[in-house]
Amino acid sequence: MTDGAPDFQQARLLAYSCGQSLTCSVDVVSVRSDFGTVPPAQGIPQFLAADIHARNDVPVADCSAMDGYAVAGPPPWRFAGEALPGEANPVSLEPGTAIRVGTGSVIPNGTEAVVRWEDVESRQAWRQAGPDPGLTLGAMGAPKPPDGDNIRRSGEETRLAERIGVSGQLLTSSLRGAAAAAGLDELQVARPPRIALLATGDELQDSGVPSASKIRDALTPTLRSLLPAMGAGIGTACLVPDSRDAAQDALLAADSAAIILSTGMASAGPRDYMRDVLADLGAEMVIDNVQIRPGRPQGLAILPDGRMVALLPGNPFAAISAMVTIVQPLIAGALRASLPAIRAVARHGSVPKPGAVTRLYPARWSTPTEQTAGPAEPSALGIARLDILPWRGSAQLRGLAEAEALLIVPPTGEPGYLPLP
Repeated sequence: MTDGAPDFQQARLLAYSCGQSLTCSVDVVSVRSDFGTVPPAQGIPQFLAADIHARNDVPVADCSAMDGYAVAGPPPWRFAGEALPGEANPVSLEPGTAIRVGTGSVIPNGTEAVVRWEDVESRQAWRQAGPDPGLTLGAMGAPKPPDGDNIRRSGEETRLAERIGVSGQLLTSSLRGAAAAAGLDELQVARPPRIALLATGDELQDSGVPSASKIRDALTPTLRSLLPAMGAGIGTACLVPDSRDAAQDALLAADSAAIILSTGMASAGPRDYMRDVLADLGAEMVIDNVQIRPGRPQGLAILPDGRMVALLPGNPFAAISAMVTIVQPLIAGALRASLPAIRAVARHGSVPKPGAVTRLYPARWSTPTEQTAGPAEPSALGIARLDILPWRGSAQLRGLAEAEALLIVPPTGEPGYLPLP
């Protein structure tokens, strides 16, 4: 640490631990098909609040992986009927017989393989004659497919009672489908923590073209979009004048929020009252500044009633830097999700020399061409490269508006990145 302030990684871990101390309420979501209804929009990522286990084998029974014929013994095969998808099939195949099956059909006992429809010589004759018990089928090419060919065995994907999701895991669309296939109707998910936004500053204007003495509040619209993408729900948002009393009143009024985000009043200027107000309210400062640029004047406090207060700088890029440093880990901890990992960068463009603190830069992916790749990097042709964008000052949002990731350059070690939600 420098000047008692944690570095980037230490601050993230501290915030994550604080988030885990918050109460995690549980909601129940349906993974039924609910035909005939319009489901609510899924605007906030959901995370499992409990492990989920399969209630049946997947597949439930041995079934066909193809449209074709379930066969027993070598060809030729005597046609013995058909089994349609969705129908139980008590028939047993005798050697030298075949039944027509569709993809997903339960195959009868005695089936050795499924021959694809297009590999059967008499398929056209069958179409013309219909299901003729006397029809003889032959195989094209190889006399018989290998045993087990084109058969999905019961439980080959998932076994009864097998764990298919763990608490804290992101509930993706595919995981919803896997849960449904495994016989589940409802899943427990962590309820998004409720957040109150406090935008501080007499200079802020919430709409229209700002006058010469004002600036548009660009952070609140940004955070209204960013917070749900990080997994949080937004309760209230209010504009707080630059006064100590107003700051205290706003904190006390946000009593229904688990987390309060205050933008501005986070530094040490003559009208930056928030730290003093938090001290008056008996709050514990867990993080008091972070060794990072932009965004050093950020903080995290715990009020006596357990609510968390995150202090964000008023400058937009500095505030987003604070969001990924303390707020995103705080939310992840509250959801019992994993701490978002800093990812390795295979290739990046020109990076300024590392300084004494971690630096964050807006960046986006580009794919070098043969003309732009250097002669020393022939193996890197076609590999995406993370390039730093302009407009990376602490008060600028335009770089972030075009960015796909934040490039993280620590004082020592290799750069990494965090994708932007």
